[in-house]
Amino acid sequence: MLHFKPHQVLPYLISGALIATAASAPIPVSNISNLIALEIVGLSLNSYVEMVFVPSMTGIITITLLLNFYFKSLSPKERNLFRSI
Repeated sequence: MLHFKPHQVLPYLISGALIATAASAPIPVSNISNLIALEIVGLSLNSYVEMVFVPSMTGIITITLLLNFYFKSLSPKERNLFRSI
């Protein structure tokens, strides 16, 4: 729909996958392993979020900035989203 060239699609696919994975870290119910680990160490959901929120947000922001810097040359210079209308 956006008429990207094949090499311009790759940054969006990689970025979406990495950021989605990193963004699920502070959500304790996003992974069964998190729930099992919480049960073993005796943490509540709230205490888990309090522990991992700041490091997770730091990681998400860092990944976003690094991917933006790395893939800057592959992204289209002009983004005309309404070209197909």
